[in-house]
Amino acid sequence: MTVLGVDGWTGGWVGVELDDRGVVATHVAAEIDQLVAGCPDVTVVGIDMPIGLADQGVRACDLAGRLLLGSRRATLFPVPTRDALVCEDYQQALIISREQGSGGFSRQAWSLRGKILQIDRWYPAATRAGLAVHEVHPELSFAAIAGSVLPESKKTWAGLRRRLALLAEQSIVVPDAPGPAATVPSDDVLDAAVVAWTARRIAAGTAESIPDVPQRFSDGIGCAIRR
Repeated sequence: MTVLGVDGWTGGWVGVELDDRGVVATHVAAEIDQLVAGCPDVTVVGIDMPIGLADQGVRACDLAGRLLLGSRRATLFPVPTRDALVCEDYQQALIISREQGSGGFSRQAWSLRGKILQIDRWYPAATRAGLAVHEVHPELSFAAIAGSVLPESKKTWAGLRRRLALLAEQSIVVPDAPGPAATVPSDDVLDAAVVAWTARRIAAGTAESIPDVPQRFSDGIGCAIRR
């Protein structure tokens, strides 16, 4: 079984392709459909990006995920409502989000808008084509491997080393010269790798779902974070 873990970065998307033996390849593309098209053997895709957008309020997976992360909850941004995200003006989107019960959100969260909507447009065709596509949050996945939330930021040397060691314990060793991903920031490659670990668990039927029963909105997508 071959799976793909995906993370967004400033240049587009980075993917780590994984099978039962370990890392198969890394991939980089500007658009998500281009990235996945370059991995024809993949059957499960995990993505560090929201999948399933609320019509009102805050997504249950965001609330539960932040609770599990505790002091590291800031690494998981609550996702604005669909109407707020399709709005092109940040200030107007804030008004809509608050009116619809999902509260305000930072400029950093707003900066993900383009990628969130890109996934939202791509997801229906991908699943119709037979791909299993799931939302994954890297810090929740690393916590599942370690048995507790990692206190060190992935952007520190200690945090980088800890995460590399945890991945190695799972037979996921990102090569020193990771091919197309060599120019991608190290933390984004790490995130894609641990998302691939969760995708492998999804394929094996051993992944957790947060919440246990996926939430559904008007888009019909089963909204949950897997780890």
